[in-house]
Parts: sequence; C-alpha cells; structure tokens
Amino acid sequence: GRLHGKDRFEPMSFGMQRVHYESEPEPVWVQTHSARWLQSATEITVIAHRVPTRLMRRDALVVEIAARQLHVSSRESGEVYLHGELEHLIDPKSSTWCTDGSQ
Repeated sequence: GRLHGKDRFEPMSFGMQRVHYESEPEPVWVQTHSARWLQSATEITVIAHRVPTRLMRRDALVVEIAARQLHVSSRESGEVYLHGELEHLIDPKSSTWCTDGSQ
C-alpha cells in the first residue's frame, strides 16, 4: 500500500514517528536521577526526588518558576534540588506549586 499524505514526514531523531490528527498529544513521563515530570499540552507536573522529607513544606523551599526554567532549593541552606530548562515556554504567572500535601 501507499503512505497517507499526512504520514510523509521525517522521523524524530530517535527514529520514531508520532502523528496526531484530531486530538492533542498524549502526555509523556520523563525521569532523571533528580526528578520525574509529566508534560502535556497544557500542564507540567514535576516531582523532585532529592528534596528531603523534612523540607517538604512551603516555608522550607524556594521554588522559582520562569518562562523557560524551574529551580527548587532549600530556603535555609541554599542547596539546589532541581534546576533545569524547560523544552517549551510556560506562563509563570499562571503556574503553581505544592508539596506532597504535608504543608
């Protein structure tokens, strides 16, 4: 058979193709040694693995969200638990963060 016209494009760098005809792309989980995150078309969820349990409080962390960066550090010691650039721009003004629920 022949390829459909929409299927005629170069594969991504890792040799796979992803086609979305009518719905938004599926969210994708990515994991590194310091974090795991889920990015969809409208939301990013980041789980920072290296934050000590005793610091999972709003007053113990400094979380900086910029249009292209995310930074999580200890308010007391300044130790950085997560810092990195985002693939796509986000709106920091509409971004929020929370801990695991222990305040």
